[in-house]
Amino acid sequence: MTLEFLRAFMISFGWPVLLLGSVFILAKSTQFYKNVKESPVGKLVLASVAGWLITMYSLGIVATSYMYRDITAVRVVFPIFLAWFATFLIIILVTIRWSKQAAALLVSYRSIEEEVQQKTKELQQSYERDLENEKRIRHLQDEFLFIAAHELRSPVNAIRWGLYAILKDEKSTAHLSSEAKQILKTVYERNERLGNLIGRLLDTARLEQGTLVIKQERVDPAYITREVFGEVQHLAADHHVRLLNKLDNTAPMQADATLLKEIVTNLVTNAIRYNVSNGSVTVRERHTASLVTLVVEDTGKGIPKEELRHIFDKFHRIEHGKSPDKEKSVGLGLYITKELVTRMGGTIYAESTEGRGSSFTFTLPRA
Repeated sequence: MTLEFLRAFMISFGWPVLLLGSVFILAKSTQFYKNVKESPVGKLVLASVAGWLITMYSLGIVATSYMYRDITAVRVVFPIFLAWFATFLIIILVTIRWSKQAAALLVSYRSIEEEVQQKTKELQQSYERDLENEKRIRHLQDEFLFIAAHELRSPVNAIRWGLYAILKDEKSTAHLSSEAKQILKTVYERNERLGNLIGRLLDTARLEQGTLVIKQERVDPAYITREVFGEVQHLAADHHVRLLNKLDNTAPMQADATLLKEIVTNLVTNAIRYNVSNGSVTVRERHTASLVTLVVEDTGKGIPKEELRHIFDKFHRIEHGKSPDKEKSVGLGLYITKELVTRMGGTIYAESTEGRGSSFTFTLPRA
């Protein structure tokens, strides 16, 4: 077998095999690339095949040119040609088998993708239904709360004024024993608390339904504080707590006077009830060109650190450090306070150290 024959065989057989095989491999790789929707894996396969083909063609061109310049180069090129041909056959077989497996994997992948999309769609629909049901339930709860509180307000007010008239009329109570008078006084106090609770329930319902009317006007916080102190003086005396008004040269707030009074009342009342005997409640003020800040401080037991983040949540109650009169809160006062401050364009936050007391700070626009 002459060197010329080997050269002719390698050129006449090797180049057609390389051309046909590269077209086959490139076609399969391109098909896979399209089937996987141009995924990173498809790009990697296509790039690898392209690189391998470039290498094979470069090697073929160099070997062919070398053999034509020097016939003796056939002795070196022929073993390389045999190794290349064996490798090429292996790649063709692997490509055929790989393309079949890729097709099966593609079918499985698309099936899984469709199933995932279907499950995702079902979960989204279920979530939307649950969300809609939750909104409906909340609406019904708020509506029931409003109706119940509204219907209770009239009889509670009637009881309040009836008891008040009896307690203030010395002739009506002259024949009663001291024990009976104390019972009437206790009933009156409990009725007052029930009235306050109903008021808070109504406020909560109005806030949730968005029906609370806010009348913004120029309000003097010092005047509001003096009014609140006058109304809670008896409560402070019962708890042996001093009220300290530190508001001097205050700036006016842009707020609803009635709602501002409710905010200050809530904060001062809490500061009294959760204070210690012979403690104090102090109200301070500071202001800038655009904001007015009120601070209500107490010398009470303080609020646990882990409770501070939830202190303004609706129906949140702190079991630690109950008030001396054992009155249980429903957890609406501070929630309403924050909502009122927020809806008037302000902010509020609480700070506390256990054993030393708490401070509640809220800021509203300056008038």
